[in-house]
This record gives sequence, structure tokens and C-alpha cells, in this order.
Amino acid sequence: MSLKHRLIHRLEFKLVLFFSTGFVVLALLLFAFISFQLSTSIRLKERQFVLEKASQYLSIANARGMDSLLAHLDRKASPTFKPGMLVLINAPDGTIAYALLPEFWETYPLADIPKEMDARTGEWGLVGGSGWFGDASEIDESDWLEITSKKLAQGYTLYIGYSNEEIEETQSRLRDLFFNLLGFSLVVGILGGIFLSWQTLLPLKELLSAIKRVESGEMGARVRTRGTGDDLDELAHKFNQMLSKIETLIRAMAESLDNVAHDLRTPLARMRASIEKSVEDGEDDALMDSLLDCAEETERLNSIINTLMDISEAETGTMNLHPETISILDLMNSVCDVYQIPAEEKQITLTKIVPKGLSVLADPGRLYQVIANLVDNGVKYTPPHGRVTLTASQEGPGIKICVEDTGPGIPEKDIPKIFDRLFRCDRSRSQKGLGLGLSMVQAVVRAHNGTIVAENLKDRGTRFTLLLP
Repeated sequence: MSLKHRLIHRLEFKLVLFFSTGFVVLALLLFAFISFQLSTSIRLKERQFVLEKASQYLSIANARGMDSLLAHLDRKASPTFKPGMLVLINAPDGTIAYALLPEFWETYPLADIPKEMDARTGEWGLVGGSGWFGDASEIDESDWLEITSKKLAQGYTLYIGYSNEEIEETQSRLRDLFFNLLGFSLVVGILGGIFLSWQTLLPLKELLSAIKRVESGEMGARVRTRGTGDDLDELAHKFNQMLSKIETLIRAMAESLDNVAHDLRTPLARMRASIEKSVEDGEDDALMDSLLDCAEETERLNSIINTLMDISEAETGTMNLHPETISILDLMNSVCDVYQIPAEEKQITLTKIVPKGLSVLADPGRLYQVIANLVDNGVKYTPPHGRVTLTASQEGPGIKICVEDTGPGIPEKDIPKIFDRLFRCDRSRSQKGLGLGLSMVQAVVRAHNGTIVAENLKDRGTRFTLLLP
């Protein structure tokens, strides 16, 4: 898995992305809200100003006539006007009696304003924003005028309004400020996301660390609790309670196993010594045969106890391993030397296919025990003139070892059970054995962080595949 892929799939990355994205989205929504409120406020303010001026002009026209109003409007120094304001007065015959346009709107066709205003449905109408601005390059399609109309004395009509210049300038300054702060917002969002994800995942990381320590055999590992009373703290507390119970159970099981071993080994050793002494001194053949049978069963019980203890140690992670670099070829040669004679007696061909230089880091005694057990089973269950083949190869970063035979195979229904303790399928009951060999093999392989699987071959026989890191 690539570094990029691992980064994307890490929970910290997802949380940082979530928090930073949420922060930026919140900032965008806040900007949109402020921009809308500000533009709405300015628009209402402009409308109020325009309506006040329209009322003022209407009063002058009604009280003193249109000539007085036009004279009032012609006074350039009058504070009546403000930047961006539009004032247009149409005479009864449709001609323009007075016109004041905002900057950059001088080329706009004034005759279109009455037409567009007459077509409106409300008090206010919008004109512009559609490219009707001649050669005035300063105007674009986002510019508009908001206008209202009032009837004056003597049949004149007043069109008065304002441009969106002030709104656009305010929004432009706000956008510039926002985008200048956006980089800072991103940094704050990412740093905040990192801090929040670290705070959130810290208890989980400690929990994961404790699990790994327990997996390595450190049953005293515990998760630190903070006393906050939240769900994660409760999880840590319950996890510690579970570990304490497991540790107590494992200690009790280990002590019980030690007691059983101690209680059985001593009488078995005495029985064996007494039987061997009787055999040496006795003369009766039947007595000696019985004693020898007892000695054999005693040895069988002793072997069962030792094997069960080894399996328990391997499964609980307490098996004392002494790993070293082992030559796979030398290991295979040692196993084949031991089983060559039993194989020849059954006319079984024992072969190995192992490249030179192949090695693995493992306990040599335990790994020899694994391979020898598999070869022993192959020789035991393969009929005369059959074959037992050992192969080894590099498999990615690990080593793959296969032991194949041409025996009768394993019933498909029994394959999931063959690694269980004391399990023996029907075909193997006629052979001597404890039913612990494959359990021991699996336990030792797992103690080396490896895997082992069994499968029937298509033609005939069985293959055991061992993968070691």
C-alpha cells in the first residue's frame, strides 16, 4: 500500500479533512450571510434616500412649479446629488427636460428608461445589465440602476434612482478581505482539525497500543483513564476490567496446567522406573509383555502432557522461542535424513526441491519439529510406491514451504477440524498417533507469526502449505 493510500485511509486524515472543510464551509456561509445582509442594508438605505429626494422634488414642483424645480436641479453645487444617483424628468411631449446620470452611464439610451419603467409591475424597476451601454467599457453586465417614478405637476414625470456602484464596491472590498483571510482560515481550520483529531483519537491510540502489548504477551498492559466520564473513558475502564479478568483466567489456567503436569509427571516417572526394573528382574514372558505395554502407555501419556503444554504455551504467546537465521536447505536435508529409511521401507520416494541460499528467521528446533511432523504424516499415510515431496520458495517478503504426498487425502468435511486438538479423522484411526501433531504444528507456526493451510490435490494426495514471515 502506497504512502498516499495509507495517508488517505488514516482516521486522523479524515478527521482533519472533516474539521477543516467544515471550518471553511462555515466561513463561506458566514461571508454569504454578511454579504447579503450588507447589500440588503445598503439597498434599503439607497431606496430611502431616493424616496426622500423624490418627495422633496415633488413638493417643489407642486408648490413653485416646474421651472423652480429645474432651476433647483441645475445648481451643480447643490448637496442634492450624491455619486451614483439618477435623476430624469420627461416633459409631457416625451422629450427630456432634465437628465443627470451616474458616472459611466452617459451613453445609456435615456429614451429606453421610460419604456422599461412603464413595463414594470412594482414600484421599483431595474434597467441596465444587458449590454446596452454603447462604448462605455467601464460598464459590464452586472451593473444596473434601480429606479422609481413619480408624476409631477404640468404632466411631467420624474424618474429617480441609484446605481449599484456602492453595493458593488462594498461587496468587492468584502470579497477582497474574505479571500485575504481565507488562507488564514484554512491554516486555522487545519490546525484546529489536527488538534481536535489528536484529542479525539488519543484514547483510541492508547487502546490500540494496549492491545498490541497484550498480543505480544504483556498481560499487565492497561489503558490510562482520564476520569472525564465520557464514552471513551468508560470504554477504557471496561477494557481494563476485561484485561484483568483475562489475566486472572490465564494465570489460573497456567497454574492448573502446571499442577497437573507436576502431579502426573512424578507418578508416571515412578511407574516407568518400577516397570523397567521389573522387566530387568522378571522371568515370566507374559509379565514382561504387560509391563512393556504399561511402559509404552506411560510414555504415551507423558508425550500427550508435554505436547499439550507446548500447544498451550504457543497459543497463549508464552512459548520460549530462540529465533536464528536457518538455512531451509539444511533443515530439509536433516528431516529427509531421518525419514529416508522409513520411506524406503514402504517404497516411498522422498524428494525435496529447495533453492540454495533460502533462509528464514525462526527457532530451529521448533521449525524442525513442524516439518518433521508433516513429513511423518506424509510417509505414514502414503501407500507403497507413492511420493512425498518437500518444496520451498520465496513468497513476497516471506518463505513458502510445501509438503505434498500421494496418499488418500483428507475428507473435505474433516479439513476444517484437522488442526483441532485430539482430532483424528476416520482414515487415520488405524494408525498410531495422539491426534496432537497438527495442533502442535499450527500452534508453533502461529507463534512464528506464520500461517498453515491444508488442501487436497486434484489428482490424489494432500498438500500442507506453510508461510513464514
